[in-house]
Amino acid sequence: MARVKTTFAHAERVSKTIGRQLDYPDWYFGVSIDPHPDEGYVLHACVKPGHKPALPARVDGVKVYVVHDRLLAQPLPTLAQATVRLRRDEERWLRAKSYDDLLRLNVLFLEGKIVAHPWSVVRPEDLLKWESPALNEETARIRDALVALNKLGLFTESSQPGLYVKTGRYAIEQRAYVDGYAPKALADRLLRALDGQDGLVALRPVEKPTKLVVVTRQGGPRGALKPFTWVGRATPVEVVMEGRIGSKALKELARCADIAAYDKKWRRNTHLWPALVAALKPRAS
Repeated sequence: MARVKTTFAHAERVSKTIGRQLDYPDWYFGVSIDPHPDEGYVLHACVKPGHKPALPARVDGVKVYVVHDRLLAQPLPTLAQATVRLRRDEERWLRAKSYDDLLRLNVLFLEGKIVAHPWSVVRPEDLLKWESPALNEETARIRDALVALNKLGLFTESSQPGLYVKTGRYAIEQRAYVDGYAPKALADRLLRALDGQDGLVALRPVEKPTKLVVVTRQGGPRGALKPFTWVGRATPVEVVMEGRIGSKALKELARCADIAAYDKKWRRNTHLWPALVAALKPRAS
């Protein structure tokens, strides 16, 4: 009876299993998925010379080769390297055991030191186009503030700077905003601190809001700017993060409060961020 050929999807699943089993040691460079005329797809586990990982000839039906010499002659294919990096960083989130772990990982993501994020849909081929999803021009405008907010206890989810950009006949206008999670005491402090400040608003997003706040407007050549994105709606964190972060960290995150803040004034990017950082800094005793 002819052997059923391995599909790329099955080979990819098994490649992740191998990485988890080996626990991503320094001498392991990842698995490349390569076509094979008889097998369909096979895996090449690439390791430094001198190391012999305890891998069977087949894992869940997929043929596995351990490769040493190939690594000496040339590096892994760029796509294989990107796949290894992405899967390794995804594992870091799955190993998170506390809310503090999530904050530290968020800082690493914002700094471009890891490329995976529970809210970010990134494919290995995306990493061939840019170094990290966090290293972009828009995030660069507020990165220092976001890093500071996470270090002060606010786990930021989504955010944007206040700006206005016109390219040809297309335009986009934004209010500065951020949303995320914080321990309830910290969220209450933020609500009190921004209350009454010049055009700044902090609010608690809810699952069924009676009103949403427009934070992005955009338009083309035929008409005024139209609402494009809003803030004020909350999604249960268990729905968003289940299976993407460690279970203990998820339980701690679920006990936190949803929190959002924005600047009423369109295009302004100078007021919200220093106000948030000042509000979250520990009070002098």
